[in-house]
Parts: sequence; C-alpha cells; structure tokens
Amino acid sequence: MQNEIEEQEPQGRITIEDVKEVIGESSPFQTNASKIRKALGRGSNATVQKHLETVRRERIAAGYSNTELAPPKIPDDLASLIWAAAWSSANALTLSRLESLSAERDRLQINTDAQAADLEDLTTKLDELEYQVKQHDEALTAAQELALAEANKISAELQAKSAALATAESEIERLIEKSSTAEKTAFLEFRIEKQTLQSTIDRLTDQLGELKALRIVTASLNPNPNPNPNPNKEEKTDNVYDGTIHNMFEE
Repeated sequence: MQNEIEEQEPQGRITIEDVKEVIGESSPFQTNASKIRKALGRGSNATVQKHLETVRRERIAAGYSNTELAPPKIPDDLASLIWAAAWSSANALTLSRLESLSAERDRLQINTDAQAADLEDLTTKLDELEYQVKQHDEALTAAQELALAEANKISAELQAKSAALATAESEIERLIEKSSTAEKTAFLEFRIEKQTLQSTIDRLTDQLGELKALRIVTASLNPNPNPNPNPNKEEKTDNVYDGTIHNMFEE
C-alpha cells in the first residue's frame, strides 16, 4: 500500500498525516526525519522534522510514556565517583568564585572609598565656589547700586548745570540785548548832542562873523578915537576866538 502511494503521489506535499501514517503505533521517539522521508520517498528533512516534532509533542500531551527511553540505573560506585568529582569541581569553582568575588568586593570598596573622598572634596570645593559666587554677586550688586547712585548724582548735577547754563545763556542774551539797546540809545544821544553842538557852533560862528563885520564898519566910521597902545592885542584876541570856535567845530 505504501508503494502504491509513492507511485501515485511521488511529488505530493508531505503532511502531518503522512508522517503519522509512517510512524503508526510505534514510538515517535525511536525514529527520525531521515527514516520517515526515506519511507515516504519525497519531501525534505526539514518538513518531515517539523511534523515529527509535532507528533512527539502530541504524544507527550496525551500522557505517552516511553519506557524504552528511560535510562538504566547508574551503578552506586560510579555514582559516588561522579558525585565526588562533581562536588570537588563545584567546591573548587565555588572557592575560586568566592575569592574572585572577595577581590572584586575589595576593589569596589577601594573605588567606593576613593569616590567618597573625591565627592567630599568636590562638595567642599562646590561650597567654596558657591560662597565666592555669593560674595561676587553681593559685591556686584553693591557696585551696581553705587554706580547707579553716582549716575543719578551726575545726572542731577548735569541737570542743575544745564539749568544754570540755560539761565546764564538767557541772562547773556538779555544783557546783550540790553547792551545793544543802551549802545543804540547812547549813540542816538551822542548824535543828537553832536548835532546840537554843531548848531551852537554854527550859530556862534555866524554871530562872530557879524561882530567882525560890525567892528569893521565901526572902525571905518571912527578911524582912531581911542588909539590902542598895543595894536597887535586886538588881532591876537580875534585869533584866539577864531581858533576856539574852529576847534569846537572840528570836534
């Protein structure tokens, strides 16, 4: 029957039913994928192995017990030797592990102590830096307040000086304006006074001319009624009058 199946489906896909059919009532633990594939005459070992493992799990889940796979009882002397060797090996490994762990513990303790010392040193330095930063901040705040007060003082002085300068400039302008007005007034008064003096000079000059003319006429009418013992005296007096009037006219 198996040969007929192989002849009918030489190229068919292997299923789990094909694997169960080959295994039959025998134990799935007593065969392998190569034997089943050879019996089927097709498929791959991977596919057959997958179905074989599924069949094995199903048998175990169903409570299947394979007595043929139970190991025989170990001899007492062999068991003692194996146990002693295992104990010695385990003891040696345990002691070696303990020594290794102790050394590692000591190393870690040294590192921990060093780190604790470094941490304490860093904490001290951090406290010092915080104190220095605090002092620097306080000094900076005080300097800023002092600079602000000084700036306010200078600003107030500048404002006061600006106000004083503005007042001085106003006063200077007022004085300039007043001075200009006074100068103008004095100049006008001088011109008026000069014109008045010039008029007076002109009037006196006219009067003098008239007096000279009158003297000449009088002298012609009376050639020598009262001889002058110093004939040059009259001429000198006339010259003095003429010079005084002439100088006043020039001024």
